[in-house]
Amino acid sequence: MVSLTSLPKFDLSTRGLSIKPVQFGLSQKNVAVHTYHSFARGNRGGNPAGAVMNADHLTDQQMQSIATTVGYPETAFIQGSNTADFKVQFFTPNQEIDLCGTATLASFSELFRQGKVRPGAYTMEVKASSKPVPVTVKSDGTILMNQLLPEFSTIVSKQEVADCLGLSPSVIEGKPPCQVVSTGIKDLHILVKDLATLQSIQPNAQKITALSKKYGVIGLHVASLETKHSSTIASVRNFAPLVDIPEESATGVSAGALACRLQEAFQLFNGMNETLDLNFEQGDNMGQPSEMKVQLTIQEKRITGVQVGGKALYKGENTVSTPDDTSSID
Repeated sequence: MVSLTSLPKFDLSTRGLSIKPVQFGLSQKNVAVHTYHSFARGNRGGNPAGAVMNADHLTDQQMQSIATTVGYPETAFIQGSNTADFKVQFFTPNQEIDLCGTATLASFSELFRQGKVRPGAYTMEVKASSKPVPVTVKSDGTILMNQLLPEFSTIVSKQEVADCLGLSPSVIEGKPPCQVVSTGIKDLHILVKDLATLQSIQPNAQKITALSKKYGVIGLHVASLETKHSSTIASVRNFAPLVDIPEESATGVSAGALACRLQEAFQLFNGMNETLDLNFEQGDNMGQPSEMKVQLTIQEKRITGVQVGGKALYKGENTVSTPDDTSSID
């Protein structure tokens, strides 16, 4: 076991998050939270996430309390399911969300580490979909998650977005430049003219929160087609203060939606049938370099499949206590 304070290179204070004390009752349940850095580039970086096994007997309130206590951007709670191989619920420090790529990687990496799954195809029950979501586990530990087909909805004015990011509207590009897109989670997607502009963003958390509420999105996903690494198609930053994530170093579901948006806007592939493999970079400015792999399936010039994947680095385990009359779970 390692303590929360000894987990490597995750300074909660830099993310605007904090470890909050748990209020104990007369009896308590000890819950093991397995920590991963998902979508890590090489042997460093990635986005911190927690995975809790055997979470069937935890209430939603207990799950939220645990997620708040550890303070990771997302924590997943893995349970049994009557409709899929597993049921997974996802919590940020302040609320439950319907789907999360970062915590899906953590979940299936932990299942793989414990020998609960082997290389192959699995399904998970999530709130974002009425049908089980396919997940593929590869022998090298790579996890691939199917996403919902893209939904393109509200177009938002450049001025509204620019005010939130400390930018001039003139540096926001694309047709349309700002649009809500979802492949399971709604984000407002913005394209800026270059990498310097992306790096210069000064996010206003209060304004981003208000804009997110107005348009029913989790946050703002900002991209530049100029990148730091030659292997990636876009460099991105993601801001979601509405769910207590000031900035996130890797956002898998959003990467899938961005890939769909780029295909629709720029026709990356113009043929009838093709599979596109796209890589996205994120987190370099936070000192947590990350890379998300997206695969788009194109049939008759239409997107018919979206997969997002990568690897997660295991960082250790910590124990959180929550009031209960039963014994520990791990």
